[in-house]
Amino acid sequence: MSVLLASDFVPITPLYFYTAELCIFIIPYTARNGISHFIDYYNHRRPHQSLSYVTPYDMLTGKADEIIQQRKGKHLSAQKERRRINRRMAKSQD
Repeated sequence: MSVLLASDFVPITPLYFYTAELCIFIIPYTARNGISHFIDYYNHRRPHQSLSYVTPYDMLTGKADEIIQQRKGKHLSAQKERRRINRRMAKSQD
C-alpha cells in the first residue's frame, strides 16, 4: 500500500479548503505563504478579546493603553451626543 502525499499532486489551479480562520492549501509551496499571511493577520490586525480587543503587536509595543484610552474617550463623547439628541427629541415631542 502506498501513501499519497499532497506534494505528489500539482493541480493546474490551486485548491483551497477554508476553516473558520485558517486556510489550508493543497499545493505545498503555497502553504508557507498562506501561513505567513495568517500569522501576520493574527498578530497585527486581529483584536483579541483576552487583550481588551487590541492586537498582540500593540500589546507588545506598549500601545494598548493608548488605544484603550482613545476608545474610552470616543465612547464618552458618543454617550454625550446621544444624551443631547435624546433631550432634543424629548423636548420636540412635548
